[in-house]
Parts: sequence; C-alpha cells; structure tokens
Amino acid sequence: MPKISSYTTTAPSFTDKLIGTDTTDNSATKNFSVSSVLELGNPNSFNLVLESNTGGDSQLASATNTATTILLGDAKSGTGVALDSAGDITFSTEGKYYVQLLVNSGSVNVSPNNIVSSIYFNSFKNGAEYGDAIEDSLALVVGQVSTTEGLSINIILNAAINDVLNFKFSVSNLIMGLSFQASIVGSVRAAAIKIYKI
Repeated sequence: MPKISSYTTTAPSFTDKLIGTDTTDNSATKNFSVSSVLELGNPNSFNLVLESNTGGDSQLASATNTATTILLGDAKSGTGVALDSAGDITFSTEGKYYVQLLVNSGSVNVSPNNIVSSIYFNSFKNGAEYGDAIEDSLALVVGQVSTTEGLSINIILNAAINDVLNFKFSVSNLIMGLSFQASIVGSVRAAAIKIYKI
C-alpha cells in the first residue's frame, strides 16, 4: 500500500466514507460516513421531517377511562415518516427521533359541578405503552365556560423501519377533551405533531 501522502486530495462530500475503529464492536475496522462524523460534533441538530397540518376539530372521548387515539389532521408524508388520518405515525427510516405533541386540552363543555377533572396522555409504540403517562388536571366551576391550556408532550424515540407510533388520551369526566379554538391571530389546533430526526 502506498504512503497516504501520495493519494490525491479532494473536497469531501457527506456520503464519502472514512475508515476507523469501532470501539463498541471489539475494535473492528469499519467505514463511517462524513455526515455521521459531523453529527457527533453537533448532537443537538434536529431536522424537521414531518409537521401535521393546521386546522381541525375538537376531540372528545367516547367514555370515561377509555383510551382514545389522538387525531392529528390529514394524512401527510414526511422524510422517512408518514402520518395517516387515524393518528398513526409510521417510520420508514430507522433512527432516533424527537417527537413533540402539542395539545389544547381541558374542559370542552360547561361544568355542572365544582369539580377537579383530569385528562391523561400516553404514547404507544407498536401497540405497547412507550414512556410514562402524563396527567393534566383542571379545577372546574359550575357554569364556567370551557377552559383549556396548551400542553407539550415530548419524547425521544428510537425507531426501526415499520415502527408505528401514536398518542392516546383518556378522561375522568366527559367534560374534558381536546379543543379546537378559532382565533383572529391564528387558530389553535386540538392536537398537532412535529417530528425531528436527530
């Protein structure tokens, strides 16, 4: 093999390969892409690969303490990920993703009693619970108009090809749900999703 100094110098591209040692695999010699090496130097660089559409309707549970899949708007395809109209997110590219679910949750009907009501959220990967459930509670007053608040639910997901992710909510009282609110400065969706490739 000739000296490395005798090889031609050229500008690298992101898909070019570098030779190196994989210390996590018995020090095996492997190729690494230039882009993967650069990502190590900037692990917080997120690339938006899918964002749900704007608009939408309020969403109510059919019964108390019953998991209801959160709808995220029209079907939409992104880079390595697709959303269907039933709220399922399917990954066609393996990797690590940062998933941000935005919900406008709270009371969607007037309360007949002075009560504290709760709404619960969780993520599901391939039908199994993924992560911890989150509770959002509101103290409701008799006759009070509907009260909602924005909530952001964030997860890091290691996805394999064909993994399916969705989010579900359940309520302790049918007054609670996800509320669409029209506004002159920009309407608030009942739920929306942003997915970033890490």
